[in-house]
Amino acid sequence: MTVKELIDIIDVKIEVMGTPNGYHPKRLKPKWERLTTDSEKLKVFIDYVSNPVPSLGFKSLLKDELPHKTLESIIIEFPNCLPLLKDDNIKQICIEKFNKYKEGVWYMNEKKRFDKSLGF
Repeated sequence: MTVKELIDIIDVKIEVMGTPNGYHPKRLKPKWERLTTDSEKLKVFIDYVSNPVPSLGFKSLLKDELPHKTLESIIIEFPNCLPLLKDDNIKQICIEKFNKYKEGVWYMNEKKRFDKSLGF
């Protein structure tokens, strides 16, 4: 995976992250749209997913049973992006975030069930 491919995945995830009458990425989306280079975007993404404290958006999306809409889901669904992040702990941080919530545990179990190669 290239940085450009990862940025495209993140762009789409942020674009579809909102829910009707529910969560809207009102802080993340405007900040993301102001970034001009892929390196800036990659840094923001890394900062976001490597924070061990779940964001309000993460909690809201899990509460609405939409773990696949979180940015952390990119790490789980596209593990080939990990070499671009240059941080071996990010995957474990994301797994721990999901495991704090029953919807996250369900999501992780579903991912394991359908893709045995994920290794978590």
